Amino acid sequence: MNNRIVWICILVLASPIVFGCATGRSVYVDPSTVDEKGAQFGDTDIKLMSEEIVSELLQAPFIERVEKPATISIIGIENKTSEFINTDDISDKIMIALINSGSGVFEFVDREMLEETMAEFELGASGIVSTEEATRLGRAAGVNFLMTGSLSSITKVDRREDQRFYRLSMRLVDVERNTVTWVHEKEIRKIARKGVLKW
Repeated sequence: MNNRIVWICILVLASPIVFGCATGRSVYVDPSTVDEKGAQFGDTDIKLMSEEIVSELLQAPFIERVEKPATISIIGIENKTSEFINTDDISDKIMIALINSGSGVFEFVDREMLEETMAEFELGASGIVSTEEATRLGRAAGVNFLMTGSLSSITKVDRREDQRFYRLSMRLVDVERNTVTWVHEKEIRKIARKGVLKW
């Protein structure tokens, strides 16, 4: 009988914890807050990389020679990592930052129109495009510059930590001159240390 009373007390005391965890609760957080959970690629990394790409592009020496506003489009960014990463989010962040920079250097060509042109040329929107193909595509789409790039990573995981190195490499093709006008890389290294359970 005593054991039965003890078990009932345990169940009564544990029920708020069990049901509290089951129902959960969501809270809103500031999207500009740095995400420090885990070493996987996240929204903070997208923000850091896209901001540096735009900053470096707008300070590039060739900008002084550009007849403003120049038309530009981002073909795509190839995901070379082993993770599922929507690299369109990086492209969108770069486009938004360039448009909102107030520099007046670039105007973007509608992405749907570019994708239709790419389909006609039988090119995939993966970022894997040669300079010659980019030039041909750019002329057909009526743009001055095409941006393309790739995101790669190196992962090292052991019992104590998860270490990841990400590199975003971007290049800008001058359609008229058939040349790569600008290149830049942004690198990020992240380490997530694992907790140790003690018994």
